[in-house]
Amino acid sequence: LPMKGKISLILSLLLISVSMVNSQEGEDTTHITVYEDGSAFWELETRFELKTEEDKNFFEEYIVTLEEEKEILIEEKRMEIEETINRLNLTIKRSMTLENFDLSYGIVETVTKDYGLVKFQFLWRGFAERREDALLIGDVFLGGYYLNKNETMIMEFPKSFIYTYVSPLPAETRPSTLIWYGPKSFDEKEPAVTLSLFETSEEDVDGGDHRSAENGGVERYLVILLLAVCVIGGVGVVMWRSRKEDSRDIFSDRELILDLIRDNNGKMLQNDIVDITGFSKSKVSQMLNEMRERGTVKKKKMGRKNLIILT
Repeated sequence: LPMKGKISLILSLLLISVSMVNSQEGEDTTHITVYEDGSAFWELETRFELKTEEDKNFFEEYIVTLEEEKEILIEEKRMEIEETINRLNLTIKRSMTLENFDLSYGIVETVTKDYGLVKFQFLWRGFAERREDALLIGDVFLGGYYLNKNETMIMEFPKSFIYTYVSPLPAETRPSTLIWYGPKSFDEKEPAVTLSLFETSEEDVDGGDHRSAENGGVERYLVILLLAVCVIGGVGVVMWRSRKEDSRDIFSDRELILDLIRDNNGKMLQNDIVDITGFSKSKVSQMLNEMRERGTVKKKKMGRKNLIILT
C-alpha cells in the first residue's frame, strides 16, 4: 500500500510518535540525560524502517513539509510543555524551566536497512531535586508513566554518581545508564531513582582504615557505597546466575570472579562474591589477594566487610 497520506506526526508531552498506518509501528525512545545540577536533557525520538523506495521517497517529501512547519511545531510544543511545567511548579515547589527546544528529522542509512528519524529535544532545568550529595528523580512523574509496545526509556546520569535506589527495577543496566522497555506501567512518581555522589580515595586500605584529615569525608561516601553495591549486586545476581554454569566451562575461576565484578559496575563486596560463585571464603580470599598483588583489584575496608574494586 502507498504511504502517502498515512503518516502523522504526534508531539506529545513525553513522546514523539510517527505512525505508519500501512505497515509497522515505529520504535519510540525517550532518552533522559541527567546532569549534576538536576537539569535533564530530553531527546524524544521515533524511528521506523523505510522498507521500499516508495517509503523513502515519501518520507523525503514529508521532511520538506516538516521544514516548512518546524517553527510552528516547536512553538506549539513549547507552550504545551511549559503549561504542564507551570502546574508542576505549584505542586512540587521547585523552580523548573525549559529551554533549547529543537526538532530534527532525516533518513538514516545503514548497510542493511534505512530508517526515517524524527527527534524532539529540550533542556529541563530543575527536573531532579539536588539534595547535598544526592539527586532525587521521580517527583515530576505525577500520575506515573506508561511505555507502550516498542517504546524504550533510557536514563543516563553522571559518572560521578551511583544509583542507590531505583523503582521499578530496570530491564537493563549499563555503566551510568538505566533502561526500561515497554509495554510497562509505572506507579505514581515513577520511575524513581536516587543517585548518590561517588568518590573514593586513591590510597589502598587493607587491614586498618587510615585516613588523613583531608579525607575526612570519605567515610560518608563508603556508607553510600555499601548501600549502592547491595542494590547493584541484587540487580545483577539473576543475570549472573543464569549464565554461571556456561561461564565455568570457558573461564578460569579467577576470570569468572573478574567477570562478575565487571557485571556489577566494577565494585562488589567480597561476601557477595562468595555467595554468588559458591566458592569457599578462603578460596575467594586467596584469589583476591593474588589479584591485588598483580594490581588487578583494590580492596577497601567498609566496617567489617571488604569492598573489591577493579583498578
